[in-house]
Amino acid sequence: MTESVAADAALEATRRALLLGVAVSILASAAVAVLVVSTVNEATAPGWWSAWMVGAFGALTFAGGTGAILGAAAGRRVARVAAIAFAAAVLVYPFAGVAVMDAGRPGTVPWLLTAVSAPSLAVLVVGGWRWTVAFLSLWTFVIVLSRTVLGGYSLTGLANDTQALLSAVTTCAVADVALRTAVHVDRAAARAAAAAAAEAGERARLTARSRAAAFVHDEVLAALHGVADATPGTEDAVRAQAARATASVRAHPPSSDLVARVTALAAEADATLDADRVPGAVTCSPEVTDALVAATAQALDNARRHAAGADVRVRIEVDATGGRIEIADDGPGFAPENVRTNRLGLAMTVLGVPAEIPGMRAEVDSAPGAGTRVRLQWAVDEPASPSVPNGWTVRTRERVVGSIFVVTQTAVGLTAAVQAGIGGTGMVSLAMLAILLILTAIVGRARGGVSRIRAFAVVLFLSGCVALAMSSIPAPISYGSAWFVTAAAFVAVALALRDRGGVALVGGGILLALLAADAVGRSADLSQMLGIGTRVATMVGLSVVFVAVLRRLRRSGAVQAERRVQSASRAAWDAAAHAELVAHLTEVDEYARPLLEQVVHAGAITDDHRRQARAVEGRLRDGYRAGRLHGHGIADAAMQARLRGVDVVLLDDGGAPDPAESWVPRLAELVRERLSSAEHRVVVRVLPPGRTALAHIVADGRLTVYPVGVAAGSAGSTPIGVHGE
Repeated sequence: MTESVAADAALEATRRALLLGVAVSILASAAVAVLVVSTVNEATAPGWWSAWMVGAFGALTFAGGTGAILGAAAGRRVARVAAIAFAAAVLVYPFAGVAVMDAGRPGTVPWLLTAVSAPSLAVLVVGGWRWTVAFLSLWTFVIVLSRTVLGGYSLTGLANDTQALLSAVTTCAVADVALRTAVHVDRAAARAAAAAAAEAGERARLTARSRAAAFVHDEVLAALHGVADATPGTEDAVRAQAARATASVRAHPPSSDLVARVTALAAEADATLDADRVPGAVTCSPEVTDALVAATAQALDNARRHAAGADVRVRIEVDATGGRIEIADDGPGFAPENVRTNRLGLAMTVLGVPAEIPGMRAEVDSAPGAGTRVRLQWAVDEPASPSVPNGWTVRTRERVVGSIFVVTQTAVGLTAAVQAGIGGTGMVSLAMLAILLILTAIVGRARGGVSRIRAFAVVLFLSGCVALAMSSIPAPISYGSAWFVTAAAFVAVALALRDRGGVALVGGGILLALLAADAVGRSADLSQMLGIGTRVATMVGLSVVFVAVLRRLRRSGAVQAERRVQSASRAAWDAAAHAELVAHLTEVDEYARPLLEQVVHAGAITDDHRRQARAVEGRLRDGYRAGRLHGHGIADAAMQARLRGVDVVLLDDGGAPDPAESWVPRLAELVRERLSSAEHRVVVRVLPPGRTALAHIVADGRLTVYPVGVAAGSAGSTPIGVHGE
């Protein structure tokens, strides 16, 4: 399977399912067409037009089978041709119908012209919602025009046409939601795959860096220990070890922290730096970081070479959405349009590379005598979620379908009542209209879903009303006189859209059973019965299938979301580990490397070297074992104490730190005080959880207990126990 196909797996599967639904719907309608010998809708159409329509329906059926076997892409190509053929046949029908108009059969149009649900669904799959709206608008215009020209509407024609339109709109609305849900699922899968790939790469790089860091620390700590304990007989070996440790520090990969690397570049260029990183700022990918660092370095190098002696300023801002870097100087400036495109520094490194990375942008603002300003910007590359254009949300579609149901079925119900007379059968039609509108409103307003008990109650009540109404109208029933049977199927469809597919199937089955019972118990027009039954079965069945597809897609989307959460959690873990690693390596580079380089080049190890080596070695070891005691200025105070010859031991056995630990700053203040006044030895230990004290401080044999319950910044109180040796 190719990468592009895999990226749209859910969308392609949904399209195949919808095209197969088109084929099944047409086959069901074809079965009825074969059985229906004569209907009220049969008549005015020449043979060539009927053959044209049969060919279009056949092509749509073939498209459904092709999509199921050869894939949705092949099915869409066939369906596109078939949909165009069907739309063209609809467009030319008024001219064809008038040519063979039978004035004795008013209001009739061919049955094939009213079977519009399947073609509408095909148009949706191959062209989208807007083309579907255009097609249904064309179909409605042609139907109204044709019936008007051919002699006006009959009740059966009005019921059939309005319910055909309603059936098509409902089917396409549900299918469109399924398609858009599939797009969400595919994009979620793509994000998850990209996150997994990035995570795997970062974990691999982190593992490599961790191994290298372990080597660096082993080499550096061993070298520092050797310097601290060097004797005249071991000095040569110690200097050689110091040289190896220095080389390992230089060879270690640079930090991936963008702000740290830009800070280092500004320091090397002797530029003024203004750095601002807000809490929760994004972490750039290695690709983005490298591109920004390269562009910044090139801009600073250009300033050094072309604006020597100028004031150079670097500003970097990083926030939750991305960030900006600006390198400005007050040098002589230049005309950017005159720079040749083969100048690799400006054209390629500063402008070219960022332009090729999604979310990045670079620009140079300069003029002769006005200095130069290079701006680098980047944004978080987060794929946007697909949205429904023009405000057509799922809820909006439901309102549109509901409005069409109310308008069309009210028109049919009132027409049936007027035609049958206000009394008797007419009252049955009005009563069913009121019941259908009330039940539709009840189901439609249930935004949080309909309970199974309430759904069954709606179905049973509606079925009872339909049964009573059917027995109250004269036999044989027709599509027009029994319009409420098909309208009742739309209530079952509404239940399916509220995740009550099983109840909807029960409701559809009851309606079909009532039709069969009426046909057996009273005289029946088989063709009318089959027409009503086919629309009921097709509408309820397809809605249940589509909702099941939609539920499966949503479940898949939830799984993908969970995977993204897990991936993000692991990535955050790795980022935190890497940040900790970088902090340790920064201390190695800041404190250990200069001392070891001095030892290598000095030719002899002095007492000052030994004292500094003990202090730096202790500081680096604190980074592993001091935990909370390595921050809040304690590390610097401990190093100064070691330089005075004080033996300092910092231990944190307090477990994982809690962001709400407000006592730590005050403890740090106390520790710094003890370190500054100690002469021989200081041992500070944060105690494990569950003890009566948070920490112990032993300074020159004097114990200070830091008890539980001390509030940070408690002015005027000294909740510290002090004990002599």
